Amino acid sequence: MDGGVVLTLIWFVLLYGIVYISDKNVDIFSPLKFVTLIYIIRNIPYIALVCLDESIFPANILQVVNKDIGDAFLQYTFVQTIAFVSLLVGIKFNSSKKYRFQRFHAQTSDRQFKRHFWFVIITAGIGIMAYLQFIHSLGGIFFLLSNLSERVSMQKGQYILILIIFLSIATVLSLKLIQIRPFRKYKVLFALLFTITIFVNSSLGGRKTTLYLVATCVVAYHYIFKPLSFKNIKKRYVLIVSVLLSVYIFLIPLLRAQGGYDSIKSGKVDVIEVFDFKAVLSYMSYTNIDVFTANYFNMSNVWSFKTLLTIPTHLMTSNPNDKPPIDEGIYYYNIVQTGRYCSPPEPRKGLMLSGLPIENLGFGYANFLYMGVVIAFFFQGVIFSYVYKLMQKHKYSPIMIYLYVFIIFNFNFSSLRLLNLITLLPLLCISYFTLDYNRKK
Repeated sequence: MDGGVVLTLIWFVLLYGIVYISDKNVDIFSPLKFVTLIYIIRNIPYIALVCLDESIFPANILQVVNKDIGDAFLQYTFVQTIAFVSLLVGIKFNSSKKYRFQRFHAQTSDRQFKRHFWFVIITAGIGIMAYLQFIHSLGGIFFLLSNLSERVSMQKGQYILILIIFLSIATVLSLKLIQIRPFRKYKVLFALLFTITIFVNSSLGGRKTTLYLVATCVVAYHYIFKPLSFKNIKKRYVLIVSVLLSVYIFLIPLLRAQGGYDSIKSGKVDVIEVFDFKAVLSYMSYTNIDVFTANYFNMSNVWSFKTLLTIPTHLMTSNPNDKPPIDEGIYYYNIVQTGRYCSPPEPRKGLMLSGLPIENLGFGYANFLYMGVVIAFFFQGVIFSYVYKLMQKHKYSPIMIYLYVFIIFNFNFSSLRLLNLITLLPLLCISYFTLDYNRKK
């Protein structure tokens, strides 16, 4: 065990544990508790794994930053601590005791129920039709599954895929139908939409959308049906869900590999035999990328907020090869793989078009080092707290729950995440003005 990695593990176990326990908010999904829990899940198991087996940490990252693993983790600890504290300050800065927990009140009039029911059916139908149109343009579902290794090129320019988000929205909104009229047919409808949405998202080669959907449904259950706590959560359900999600997280990369679907279908690959829990923990964590961020950038190669030019330059450039990639993680990937320095808004030509998620730490530290981290995480915390209060103000309506969980999991200031938010907001606005807005009249 390297002493630097061990110190990192001890420090973050204490830091996250003290912050979580000391927060007096009884709502386990309040911003501070929710974010701290996410940090624990994403970081602690992976760091513990590195303590036990240093070989799982990418050697090319250590080579590029020219440090041994202990020194690299200590520098990461310092930067990540500043980031986490800045995030907490932002959450507390915008927190308020004005709003109290108030469960979402079901609307029981036939007119309101029918409007909600048909909105769920129509939005789900739009999502399904968008998916069917996409696979038809490719030549069928089996072609899609057999070529998931080429998913980026297959989905390029397929703007109709934006409408698939409606499937996730409809799934969460269907929970309100069960709340208003807890009949079996509405529970079946939810289960059907939940299953279809997971299949659709998985067939596109993504994991995060499905994990986000599961988390959103759990949070929605908490606010709509029964408040959850660590005391009343049934441990066997947590164990079952954890096992299923672990297998799922491991399975999707196998499907995305060259010939992955055919290998699994033919029995050449036995998922149970090749299952690797270490790989699952690695897939769940961004720690290795954050270690790279904290050790690579300095005053001589800082990006100086050039990431803010990514979207404008992309829109104003006519030649596709001269456009910069929206995802700044592509620059990260190229630096790690080749050791060559690159930065936004360098054109995509000459770049390997694969990316690493830079997240908020990458945005802040790569752009302006420690000051960038403080600014990025402080305002991220302010926005987390603002959306939480907005959700409370609207009495935990399903639409606001969806937005809140999306913000907690996905919002940061990188261009890709901002574009994801810009894409989602119009769809949520349609839902809001159709349902919540009219409900107040």
